[in-house]
Amino acid sequence: MVVLSVSSTLLVLAVGWIHQSFRLATVMRNHERNHQSLLRLSRQFRDDAHLATSVSPNDAGVDFLFDDLTIRYRVDGNAVIRSLRKTTAEDVVGRESYQLATNSRLRFDVDSTAGWATLAVRRAAPTTERNADESNAPSANAPNINSQNIEGFDEQSATPTDLTVRAAVGRWRNEQTQGPESATEEAQP
Repeated sequence: MVVLSVSSTLLVLAVGWIHQSFRLATVMRNHERNHQSLLRLSRQFRDDAHLATSVSPNDAGVDFLFDDLTIRYRVDGNAVIRSLRKTTAEDVVGRESYQLATNSRLRFDVDSTAGWATLAVRRAAPTTERNADESNAPSANAPNINSQNIEGFDEQSATPTDLTVRAAVGRWRNEQTQGPESATEEAQP
């Protein structure tokens, strides 16, 4: 009788551990997907900023302007949509989506005087009655005039920051226009 009760207890514990390991594997897969999406987004956002001639804020994100192209970053639910358009027409030439975690909050900042574009992604705390009213209140000390607060991004929040990308607009374009001869002259002692 004792052997039967001990073996049934061990069986229940083993099934519980197996169930927990499946749940943990699912959580880890979701974290990995979110991490990969954040890496792709950061790389593309930085490259677009470095190659752009100028940047301007829009309703839900930013527009990077090139010679004959406009690249728009905007938030659509839990995803950041990057769309490529010809400047002469409003037809979308290309589109890419970066799926983020369900509790992600985004913020785009554009400092056009200094030539910087910033993307910040934070994890939001679970909504409770206590913080529901606080998260909808506007921040009193916004750091940039052209910041785009999207989906409850709270600058004063203690939630972890998943990603911050601050890129100089036109950085690579300025280096390309100097020409190779000026770069070699600077390299010589």
